[in-house]
Amino acid sequence: MKPIVNLNCPESNATTHSTSSNTTVGGDLQVNGAIIGGNSTSALVNAGVGVSLGDLSVRIPTGSVSKSIQLRLTNAVQISGTGRCLSIPHPTGAPTATYSERQSDNITADTWTYWDSAQTFGTSDSTQEILLYNELVPNERYRVSIIIGQSYNNNMIAIERL
Repeated sequence: MKPIVNLNCPESNATTHSTSSNTTVGGDLQVNGAIIGGNSTSALVNAGVGVSLGDLSVRIPTGSVSKSIQLRLTNAVQISGTGRCLSIPHPTGAPTATYSERQSDNITADTWTYWDSAQTFGTSDSTQEILLYNELVPNERYRVSIIIGQSYNNNMIAIERL
């Protein structure tokens, strides 16, 4: 049987390991909690709760408004990018795939802004992914992915700095 290594887990039967160098794990690796690295983060959150990586925050809005990715950036930016959405209609029906793009759009600092309000989710298991970059900072590029949870709870939001 392979050994199990638990990182930063205070349970009495777990092995806690902290290192600033490379580590090889010879068995299964179990991580409890969110995995947050310098270039990515992900979390299960309810509608209205943002997930952040650096200056970028992402959420699914609450209420009866369009259920689609909203972005908020700490500083005013000019973004371009592409997106795709697979929407599962409520309560039944065929999934709908849509695509979007933004070219040199100005985003106001600290303001929740839709990526594309026309891309809305009917029910759980709908997905959306966008690739975007900040034209003012050439090395600032992101991939944002979401999977909608039941009743817009436990939505998976992942942000990667590319």
